[in-house]
Amino acid sequence: RMVIQAMSDFKTGLATIQTDNEVTEASLAEMREQVKRYYSTEFARRYNDGKSDANADEEALVSKLVLPLDADAITLQYQYIQRNPNDLGSKDLLDDSGDGSSYSKSHSLYHPIIRNYLQKFGYYDIFLVDNKSGDILYSVFKEVDYATSLRDGPYASTNLGKAFTEAAKSNWKDSVVFVDYQAYPPSYEAPASFIASPIFDGDEKVGVAIFQMPIGRINEILSERTGLGDSGETYAVGSDHLFRNESRFLSELDVDSTIIN
Repeated sequence: RMVIQAMSDFKTGLATIQTDNEVTEASLAEMREQVKRYYSTEFARRYNDGKSDANADEEALVSKLVLPLDADAITLQYQYIQRNPNDLGSKDLLDDSGDGSSYSKSHSLYHPIIRNYLQKFGYYDIFLVDNKSGDILYSVFKEVDYATSLRDGPYASTNLGKAFTEAAKSNWKDSVVFVDYQAYPPSYEAPASFIASPIFDGDEKVGVAIFQMPIGRINEILSERTGLGDSGETYAVGSDHLFRNESRFLSELDVDSTIIN
């Protein structure tokens, strides 16, 4: 019931986020510039870290991701990402942006509970998504997919978008959609997999819950070698014939694990 109520409250909060913040054309333009600055500094540095072509087309990357953002997305990303005083990777520590909005009141109520759930079970991220608009109304870690639309936003064609689309069109309450690991831009092109399920309030579909799966935890489970002897191992291979976990012999032989990606 809490998740159902959270969906309702976040939808209401999103609908009033601009009026609550008294957003004008001028203030929206300033927020967009501030969000763009975040993308071109903190996000771009992390995104380009270790890439051979780092900074080769940074401006194009920023424009591709920021320009499609509507006013609601800019306002929320400004409040919960750009103005968030916590470092990149720790944006989840902010419970309330302090803007006094209806959205932030709901966020301060539900976020600590959902964050605790994520930490307890070891998920990478948890999303609550409007089933009609595709807007990501809430996420724990507030990466750059936060507040974007999975119907027509910059990440609609990713495997997160695919998980949402399949779950959103399902009319079966117990439906669960799984999408395989693929490089995911908001997570700096790290492999990401998602599990999604529609949220129903009685017979009415009100949203989609999506869990981003932790590749480290899955690797840990599959690396368990009890009963396998000296040479046995367990591994998963996707339909593209690539490993989904590291062979335990890679670390033992000090082989570069990037060959599996």
